[in-house]
Amino acid sequence: MAAHNRTSSLPVLTPRAAAQSPDLKLPLTEDIPKEKCGVVGVWNHRDAVHKVYMGLYAQQHRGQESAGIAVSDGAAIHGHNGMGLVSDVFTARDLADLGARLTRVGEERPDEQPAVGGAIGHNRCSTAGEPGEIVTLDHHGVTSRRFAPQAERLARCVFEHVYFASPASNVFGQNVLVSRERFGEALAREAPADADLVMPMPDSGRSAANGFARASGLPYCEGIVPNRYVGRTFIKPTQGERRDAVRLKLNVVSEIVDGQRVVVVDDSIVRGTTTREKMSQLRDAGAKEIHLRISCPPIRHPCYFGVDFATRDQLIAHNREIEQIREFLGVDSLGFLSHDGMLEAMNHPPESYCTACFSGDYRIDIKHPVTERVLERSQMTF
Repeated sequence: MAAHNRTSSLPVLTPRAAAQSPDLKLPLTEDIPKEKCGVVGVWNHRDAVHKVYMGLYAQQHRGQESAGIAVSDGAAIHGHNGMGLVSDVFTARDLADLGARLTRVGEERPDEQPAVGGAIGHNRCSTAGEPGEIVTLDHHGVTSRRFAPQAERLARCVFEHVYFASPASNVFGQNVLVSRERFGEALAREAPADADLVMPMPDSGRSAANGFARASGLPYCEGIVPNRYVGRTFIKPTQGERRDAVRLKLNVVSEIVDGQRVVVVDDSIVRGTTTREKMSQLRDAGAKEIHLRISCPPIRHPCYFGVDFATRDQLIAHNREIEQIREFLGVDSLGFLSHDGMLEAMNHPPESYCTACFSGDYRIDIKHPVTERVLERSQMTF
């Protein structure tokens, strides 16, 4: 799909003026961008467009369906967006055109400070700020304020550490790579296997496989080489695309797995069909035994808060026993990390994490979701 250029006029009404207008109500359900999976913002920098572009690249793992960059000259918002990876959406000409708008602002209105923002799209997960916090970039620098008090019972998404976040990032004050290695160590204690080697399912299973190998004493081997030019299969829009992407993405090294009893460590199983395809590839390469170990509990419930989980009926673990899942996947044994084992690896108290996709314990009423918000005047004051 082709990329698009768009221009929108900014409202004349300022936030402070809005706060002083007692009858003003601003619904947040109009046709405006609402859910962005990774967001980058730069204020008053001559090379802002390039910095936002590189920032989107750094967050590419958070979504691969769409991307966009918008620049503000103080009077209007000019944007360029499209479907696909960051590298697919933007050409050098696109970036130059966006940058030229900021250059004209500096030349024609030197007192105004332009802003640039970018986003990649797929779901609503965010690790940039705390719940109820607004982060502002302006001539005062980076500031933050709360528009709502902190909830008595927090709901940090533990799946960020299981799968979604980059292993190099810190989420909720904890390094993701470290927590995933802890998952693997706990998994080795809870679900050991009589095998010859441990191998990860690239790439998200690598950290947990390291932990499993270290705790079990089994040698760690790289038996599957990923094709770096194929994106994540879990967040492909359709099952057919996911299945095709698996075969393209993973190349099994038969010299490593042929005749071996292998422990394969993966981070999670959602629908199960792509995992079965992966296991079939290992069988075709000559693996003698396959012992699949998953570094989180079975995902039995959909997520209503942004992660792209299927409906209940499409989740492989919903209303199925472990043995039924094992038979479907075609492996010799199957083990999941326990719910307690997962939470013990986290730094914060267990009750502060949302585990609804594993436990079904939703922190809000999912049958009566709130779909519209109206800004209070006190929230509009900067």
